[in-house]
Amino acid sequence: MIKNPEWEITDKRLKRLDLERTALNVAVASFERQLYGDPFPYASLSTGNDIYKRARSISRGVARINKDDLCPFDRAVYQDVSTHGEMASAYHSYFIDIKSKMRIGKFLSDFYEPGIFTGFLNSVRPENMPHDELYEEALLMSGAFTKTPDSLVVGYGNSALSKRNQRKLVDALGRSVDIVNPFYESLGIVPVECDIELGPAGGGFSYWLGGTSMAVIDPDRFSFSSGTYDTFLPSLILAHELGHAQQEKQGNNLPSGLNPSASEYSVSFHGQCGEGAALAIEGEFVDYSKKKKIFSQEDQKKMELFWSTYLPKKRFQIAHDLLERQWIEEMANPDFPESLKRNAHVELARITNIKCFEDDFSFCDFSAMDSLQQMSYHIGNKNIRRIMNRFKKEGVPRDLSFNAILQGVWVNSRAQEDFIFNSYLPRMMGK
Repeated sequence: MIKNPEWEITDKRLKRLDLERTALNVAVASFERQLYGDPFPYASLSTGNDIYKRARSISRGVARINKDDLCPFDRAVYQDVSTHGEMASAYHSYFIDIKSKMRIGKFLSDFYEPGIFTGFLNSVRPENMPHDELYEEALLMSGAFTKTPDSLVVGYGNSALSKRNQRKLVDALGRSVDIVNPFYESLGIVPVECDIELGPAGGGFSYWLGGTSMAVIDPDRFSFSSGTYDTFLPSLILAHELGHAQQEKQGNNLPSGLNPSASEYSVSFHGQCGEGAALAIEGEFVDYSKKKKIFSQEDQKKMELFWSTYLPKKRFQIAHDLLERQWIEEMANPDFPESLKRNAHVELARITNIKCFEDDFSFCDFSAMDSLQQMSYHIGNKNIRRIMNRFKKEGVPRDLSFNAILQGVWVNSRAQEDFIFNSYLPRMMGK
């Protein structure tokens, strides 16, 4: 198994900036916890002001450092800290500063990169969607799940049938663990010691609960056949969630700003790096399970289609959310001509050529924060694909490649790439 080295910032000024961005992480994570409510959403202007203060401090600090004078590792950290401050400034303008006139398109350009708003809208146009794959996946999955017992009945029922199926679900979860742990070992990664549990029936999602060493798998991802539960989807999802676990574990070797704790982790800022790495691991698990012939051909096909359509299916909701944000902002602007204002649902139907999207109730209304969370999968996947392609082009060994993308949580993927190729790989390969 690969033993990853520890990393320390050399430049004293950059060390102070790393601590400053650790405090920024705390402020942003606190603000987002406030917005999600306990039990109702609220917000503290003091927290918002702290975000602004930390962002300004970082921007001033990086201006005093000459990047060319830094060692390779410090240079990568410098790039990441600098981007972090810029992102936080845009975040404050869009979500907190009532005087700001920033709109959703400008915010996404400043927070991520130019073209994000238009890119997501274009991504749901018919010519850019894998409609044949979506159709095939829906057909295969309907056959898998229409004969699956309702998880609410199984999870909370008291009949002998429910209790038998509860035991079968637990057994299937154990089989998933027995599949995924050897996969991680094949990557030169020691499996994380953690609790792996079934989520609440009907909860609708799986997750890694940072700081508690617990992975939770949605029971509705277990399909039923031949009197038992299949494990092809739960195994894929577990591989993903344990990717988050590994990133949390392996980040301990880096400075605190690159290793946000559970209380400092912000999906808005760190999600693209976290989801990018986990999605890359998913893709590798798909190839691994096919090579090892772990599942039947039919189940392997279902898993491959689920994986290939997972991100495209998210695009519809994202496009809806962005159009709705734009519509709300236009409605709030008295100078915008009424004749040019479009309802988000009508506009989405026009872009996609799917009429039912005109229905105001065809999509749930989510906050901009929730939209950022969904966008992080796409942006993170694009970023990590670039790095993975470079690994392949330069002949980097498979185990080093996957250990490399688990080193820390970066907000600037170019800085992450700089770290991997100019610091991590040379050190690991003795160059």
